[in-house]
Amino acid sequence: MLNPNDWSTRKFWDEWLDHIQNPGSKNMRYYKSTIGQVEIAVYDEKAGDGTNEINPNHARYTAILEEAWPERISAYALGYDNGDFGNFEISIRYKQWHEKGTRKQQPGFGGNLATNNVVNAETTFGPH
Repeated sequence: MLNPNDWSTRKFWDEWLDHIQNPGSKNMRYYKSTIGQVEIAVYDEKAGDGTNEINPNHARYTAILEEAWPERISAYALGYDNGDFGNFEISIRYKQWHEKGTRKQQPGFGGNLATNNVVNAETTFGPH
């Protein structure tokens, strides 16, 4: 997952978790109001035109997670040097998944992409 220096990716996941459980009241929302669709795409290091620009239309492979929600997010490690890379992990639960452009569940019963329908994604921050 790419993350720009404005932290928009981290803010997105934090806000989704805050939507599921209000941090002030600790009240939980109902399932249907907390789920969404998540796309996980894999790209080549270099774009097809030889640049480093990522074009969402040129992914090598894209998986779609249906009825997905973030389960937890790890702490973010900060460094003193602006050139330091930091990262955090996101665990995503989901009901089923399929390859983009198909409606076929993958693989087998319930479409598990990972044990217990959990995907752990790691995001890296750094200079771009």
